[in-house]
Amino acid sequence: MKINLNKIKKSIIAGLILPASIATAQTVNYFGDLNPTGATDPLSVISLNGGFIFRGTFPAEGRELCFSDGTFSGTSVLADLNTGPGDSVPGSFAKFGNRYLFSANGVAGREPYITDGTATGTTILANLDGGSGNSDPLFLFELDGYYYFLATSSPGVRRLYRTGGALATTTLVGGLTPANNAVGALSEHISTIINGVGYFVANTTDEGTELFRSAGTVFDTYEVSTLDGGIGSSLCSYRIISYGNNIFFCGIGPSGSELYNYDTTLGTTTLVADINLAGSSSATLIDKIGSKLYFIATPDGGSLYLYVLDVLSNTVTQLTGPGTPAGNVANLISYAKFNDKLYFSASSSFGDELFVSDGTQSGTGLVKDINPTGSSSPTSLMAYGDALYFSAVVPEVGQELFKTNGTADGTQLVADIKPGAGSSEPINVGVALDKLWISAASTASDYEMFSISDLCSYDTAKTAPGQCGCGVAERDLNGDGVVGCGGVRLQVSQTKASLSALIYPTSGGATPAFRAERTNVSQKVSELVRYLKANRSSISMKRGKKLTNNIKRIESAQKTFKKANKKSSYKSAKKKLNSALNRLISEISASTI
Repeated sequence: MKINLNKIKKSIIAGLILPASIATAQTVNYFGDLNPTGATDPLSVISLNGGFIFRGTFPAEGRELCFSDGTFSGTSVLADLNTGPGDSVPGSFAKFGNRYLFSANGVAGREPYITDGTATGTTILANLDGGSGNSDPLFLFELDGYYYFLATSSPGVRRLYRTGGALATTTLVGGLTPANNAVGALSEHISTIINGVGYFVANTTDEGTELFRSAGTVFDTYEVSTLDGGIGSSLCSYRIISYGNNIFFCGIGPSGSELYNYDTTLGTTTLVADINLAGSSSATLIDKIGSKLYFIATPDGGSLYLYVLDVLSNTVTQLTGPGTPAGNVANLISYAKFNDKLYFSASSSFGDELFVSDGTQSGTGLVKDINPTGSSSPTSLMAYGDALYFSAVVPEVGQELFKTNGTADGTQLVADIKPGAGSSEPINVGVALDKLWISAASTASDYEMFSISDLCSYDTAKTAPGQCGCGVAERDLNGDGVVGCGGVRLQVSQTKASLSALIYPTSGGATPAFRAERTNVSQKVSELVRYLKANRSSISMKRGKKLTNNIKRIESAQKTFKKANKKSSYKSAKKKLNSALNRLISEISASTI
């Protein structure tokens, strides 16, 4: 890892002495001043065509779609969609095969476009408004070679369209006429695909905000869930999250605005939990990690606290708020998923700080009080390599770039990009070409691009994960060219952890969701067996014990585990598999890694 000596010199000159708790030596690379007359303001970095596209501002073209091959000289405007210094402001990017759909303000207003990362491959798909007005496309889902989206037609009505990626294949689907659709530029968690059918949220003039479905024709595009009897809205939020054949959302029913579930197989809508018995909890979905759905809700009409629904056990747990170990942590500000956990900034007695949750009360709490004298206000959380990067405020350096590995000691300042108490106000804008790209201000320029290229920032021996990941040494244990990642004990430990986390549903039997999770665990067992067989000559066993016998016991237990569909047989199979793994550990030699 290189130390930026110039940065250290500037810090000394500025009289800045960083506390050991926030000091760091990670290098952030300045890309260059792409816009000498102002700020490039790069946003939405997306890998494409051997480089990446992004939204940037250039002097002659304005705010347009740009492309970079990763070098300063290879970075330029890809297409000046709003000719001259006017801004097209491209956004709402959606992956479609090896291309990206996006919306932009061109000569025909804000319409749908597509790009493959080349100038000739960047084109408008349709002028759906019919003039210079805006169709404001909202991209929903890909299904059977088409991408579906909502857009405003010339009469001012929002309709469902689809495109195959060309002008000739961009057509009206019909089946609903949602008007005054207020979902705006949101593109995350407003649609999902289940069993070849797309589900999405739309706002109609006659029925309000509802859940719809479409399989691609006017005949199978219709509303599927109405809690209010057809008058007013059924949904209190545009966010939906699916798990298996179920769609979860904030619904407006007899109990107020609460968490509901729509079963796409049965066609029924049921209340999941009545969080606020005296009114509405305004349950708003955040994200899904494994079988756990995180959401915020108010139990009393006041602050919004973090909750989790475990879909497999059908249990709801309050993670923050009065009476929980985390305490009065409320009003989530921003979040990101990292290492199968939810990291989020929220208000608390420490101020606005960084918190983490693994979906349990005991595993939910403060990561670190980054700014003990006030609020560090973490924002722009983005996972890259072995760290979660974010912007935070401390008195010594202002608002700068930080990172965490989930521990207090590992929560550190990455770089004081604008030395001294002035703020660079960094924004993490994307990962491409194995680098994290950042928009920030410095003493040399306005908001320009910076990058980090160390994927293993906490590992002094590696800058890339390799086959084994950061923090795990890669060894050829017997010289046969097969890499061993940390040894048998680590492999078994990781497999046992996955097995322990899989719980048979309390109701509904072996659901499709449970079977999917069980398949993932079984795959980990298969990976362990392959590792044992590949490294058998370097794995020492205790006297009289044989690795071959252990492999056979694990494979036999795995076979039973994969077939167990009843609760009693599953518990027995899980116990047998766990016992086989424990026996392996007890019979290998202490000298084996």
